[in-house]
Amino acid sequence: MQEAALLWRGLALFRSLHGTPFGKALTALLRPADDDLCRLDAAAAVAEEAYARGAGDFGVALRRAVFAVETPMLHNPARFEQGLLAAALCRELEALSRLSALAPEPLFAEIPLGALPQWIASPQDFSAIYPAFLRDLPQKGFGVYAENAMFTWENGALQPVLFADSQRLEQLYGYERERALATQNIRCLLDGKGAAHVLLYGDAGTGKSSLVKALVNAYFDQGLRLAELKRHQLHELPALLERVGALPLKWVLFLDDLSFHPGEEGYALLKAILEGGAGRIAANCVIHATSNRRHLVREGQCERQGDDVHLADTLQEQASLSARFGLSVCFRRPESEAYLALVRQIAAELGVAPMDLPTLYALAEREALRRGGRTPRLARQVLEGWVRGAVKYDA
Repeated sequence: MQEAALLWRGLALFRSLHGTPFGKALTALLRPADDDLCRLDAAAAVAEEAYARGAGDFGVALRRAVFAVETPMLHNPARFEQGLLAAALCRELEALSRLSALAPEPLFAEIPLGALPQWIASPQDFSAIYPAFLRDLPQKGFGVYAENAMFTWENGALQPVLFADSQRLEQLYGYERERALATQNIRCLLDGKGAAHVLLYGDAGTGKSSLVKALVNAYFDQGLRLAELKRHQLHELPALLERVGALPLKWVLFLDDLSFHPGEEGYALLKAILEGGAGRIAANCVIHATSNRRHLVREGQCERQGDDVHLADTLQEQASLSARFGLSVCFRRPESEAYLALVRQIAAELGVAPMDLPTLYALAEREALRRGGRTPRLARQVLEGWVRGAVKYDA
């Protein structure tokens, strides 16, 4: 008990383990106590964590806790390859290896075995497995970043999207040129060659947002993640940039359905960041914004006929934000033949019999006239509704 307590208390590089539920339970277990019931409660808490994290294996639970916490090694592994920091890391990995073999029986010899929470303790060789974990960080991440592809920014922290959109690139029919441009840009980011910030603009329902999410899903295994920021949160963009810039992954900062009113605060902030002001964007981050508008600032007739002496300069200023994106990709509604091709492709994906295609063509065209135009979103809604029986066709 005393040796385990000294090893656990002496952790410095892995000090953040102490703040986890697993670490808090272990701290309580290793704390000297005269009351056997208090110690038994602590043992039960450790067992609960072992059951939840490692299927009853204390060693596995400890390994998963180590791989989940944020430590100094994650931000700059090269600093820990030699000298004092390398020696400290080596010492702590050996301490964790010894702790992983902690079994319940020697700790509570005086407590009846039937009352003692049980776990197994598979020894872990952290000196071998942790360097491999560090090597895989840029592709696999750690903790919630290893398990989730998409995040939102809430209360100054990244929160995983638990039921993220599973959109796949192969489900996005048409727009091959537009998709290729965005894909090539993401590959540049992943290869460390530098990527352009992207503005995806055009007609509603053409798949702009779906493309961004599909790219993240496609390149998840190569270390690509998404962080979404709402328009009303734009004042928090510098804090989000600082956070993702410190993480060992590649990030798409997603600004969906973006537009501004003249003089809006977020406009000036985003423009300053995009044009490389003091708050530079880290090399592992790229912004993807979607909008139905090419010029992101809403411009009314009063602006064009306003009383500004230098009206041309004012209008140019309002249009200048769009020019700060290195890549602009336009999405337009498909014409009739392309729209029907979308219907065929979605029908094949959904397993619709070819004999039903004429019915679906007529239904898709009818809905396009009724609902304001042909779009990929509408085509999928119509076909999925027809398959479910929710959309009827009246010949």
